[in-house]
Amino acid sequence: MSRPPHLTCAYVTVSHGSSYRYANYSGGVFFQAMVEGWMKGRGVEPSPDPRPLMSRYGEPERKLDIRTYADQIEIPMYNVGGWFDIFSQGNIDAFTLLKHNGKQKLVMGPFGHGQLGGDLRFPDRGEDRRAGDQARFFDYWLKGVDDEILQEPAVHYYVMGDGMNGGRGPGNEWRTAESWPPPSKPTRYYLQPKGGLGTAKPDEAGTDAYVYDPNDPSRPSAART
Repeated sequence: MSRPPHLTCAYVTVSHGSSYRYANYSGGVFFQAMVEGWMKGRGVEPSPDPRPLMSRYGEPERKLDIRTYADQIEIPMYNVGGWFDIFSQGNIDAFTLLKHNGKQKLVMGPFGHGQLGGDLRFPDRGEDRRAGDQARFFDYWLKGVDDEILQEPAVHYYVMGDGMNGGRGPGNEWRTAESWPPPSKPTRYYLQPKGGLGTAKPDEAGTDAYVYDPNDPSRPSAART
């Protein structure tokens, strides 16, 4: 943030540019399940003083937000994020925020903040880019080695398919793009009777209902879906 003269480049993995936006108060609501669950998982009990469930974005949060200093950041940055990571949007936002300097890289792969557990397995070397091109990136910017890393597409992203059956379904492959989001064709989807979803517009409008009690809200989940 203070533009130290010795900082030549940065390699950022599964991180973010604002604790308020991505870790503590996503959307202004206390990310209770993630914050307190993370602390308990490391043997630290949450403070007995309850934290407010809502918090406004103020001057202290602004000073610790990468958006405040975006026009001053000129160093190359290589962002590596995981689709299952709690900070996945933070890596994407950092890339798009700083793309003006033309020296940014982004990798989004099928991994989380750490190793994935369970039965999910993604083929086509899905885990291989967790480390990205760290050595090549540093060689270029710190040693002056022309390894042509800047001639490659700025974005590498993994399109996830079925991760339970050996990846035999569509997807499960690496793709590239020059910017984020990648080029796409918008497709309209409509809610269908009995909870369905489809591209055909229903002939008649329908209704559904659910009960919401503001005195007993659902806790924000740390899971990424």
